[in-house]
Amino acid sequence: MMYVLGLARDLPYSMDAQRKHEWDKRGSNTIDLSEATALIVGVGGIGTEAARLCSAFGMKVVGVDGRWEQDPPASVERHQLVVQLDESVDRALLERMLSIVDSEGDEVAGEVTAGEGADSWIFIPDEAWKPGTYMLRADVRLEDRAGNRLDGLFDQEIGDSTDTKPQDPFVFPPFTIE
Repeated sequence: MMYVLGLARDLPYSMDAQRKHEWDKRGSNTIDLSEATALIVGVGGIGTEAARLCSAFGMKVVGVDGRWEQDPPASVERHQLVVQLDESVDRALLERMLSIVDSEGDEVAGEVTAGEGADSWIFIPDEAWKPGTYMLRADVRLEDRAGNRLDGLFDQEIGDSTDTKPQDPFVFPPFTIE
């Protein structure tokens, strides 16, 4: 988080100017974190904490879990989309907390089931896939069997504030139907 704050205040420029014994505020480009978006790659313990801290500074947070694999449908038909997880999760949560959205952010209607062992999520659209870009969206309340969620760890300190948790659902990498 220190690097985010340093870059937001344009610390590299300021340090260089200080070494040159110059002070030109016009050359500095600061960033208002409340208007910034943080992309967190990896939503394990470290990524979740980074998302919590970025959210505390008012940033919009988008998380990407590289361990989840998507197999996009091969053609523009009603082929299923399968998302393979690296471990099992609660079947009921898996079936209701993942969804597919189109490039406009509208949810795509379809049938959802959890795979054998609840380590995969299967989506079959109600209508044939249309060419375009889609995204997998996961509700931040989705949790693994140990109780860890996308927006916080099960073993957080008692009394930790919950109002700094990300409010936006985590959006995973897009896929394209051609």
